[in-house]
Amino acid sequence: MKLKQIFGKNVKYYRFKNHYTQEKLASLINSSPKYISRIELGQHNPSLEMIEKIAKALNIEPNQLFINNTKASLPDKVNMLTKL
Repeated sequence: MKLKQIFGKNVKYYRFKNHYTQEKLASLINSSPKYISRIELGQHNPSLEMIEKIAKALNIEPNQLFINNTKASLPDKVNMLTKL
């Protein structure tokens, strides 16, 4: 798995753990939901500054977003409303 895919998977995992929608996370980092979606799909390489903002919004250390952890997996489609 490529690093940007690992990063995207971890953003999605920690976003879900925090009960954040893509819209909520985007709001916290002053970005757009489309940007978050592209990151989670491994289609965008965020800057170091953005990585730091994302980690802070998710209440984790930035390095946690780069760990290839198979336990940090979610179904392809997650219904956030059932968790709220």
